[in-house]
Amino acid sequence: THLGHSFPTRRSSDLDAKIDWLDFPWHRLYPLIDEPQVTVRTFNGEISYKDGNYLGNLKADLDGPAGKFNVVTPFSGDLKQVFLPELKLAAGQGKAVGHLNLQFADGIAWDTALDLSALNPAYWLAELPGTLAGPLRSKGEFKNQQLKLNADLDLKEIGRAHV
Repeated sequence: THLGHSFPTRRSSDLDAKIDWLDFPWHRLYPLIDEPQVTVRTFNGEISYKDGNYLGNLKADLDGPAGKFNVVTPFSGDLKQVFLPELKLAAGQGKAVGHLNLQFADGIAWDTALDLSALNPAYWLAELPGTLAGPLRSKGEFKNQQLKLNADLDLKEIGRAHV
């Protein structure tokens, strides 16, 4: 396990940090939960925090039930929301490209637009092997134990890889 970080600061409310994690043992920190289906092999990022707002980039290499995949994106936000304006995910031959906006101040809300190409959901959930391609638009919230969801799917390809 390797954990590298640096925290040069300008003022007490400002922070610039660089994070380099290699095979971080998440499950050892919180063994009360089941081992997750997805594990983080590497996580590299840079973040700047100033006046309650943050801005940064991240790159993560992960292992899932169907194999290795990675996520790369810039991000920005504050303590109530995060924006991933250029989210890129690659999993085997598949990929997803687009944006994701998350709000978490009062429940959880999201707004996303992704273009999927030969994406196999089994990279995250072994129970869902197959192939997805086409645009995915989703907006919704989970607030006060209530789910509100709007999704627009124009999937050009849905196939089961395994029966």
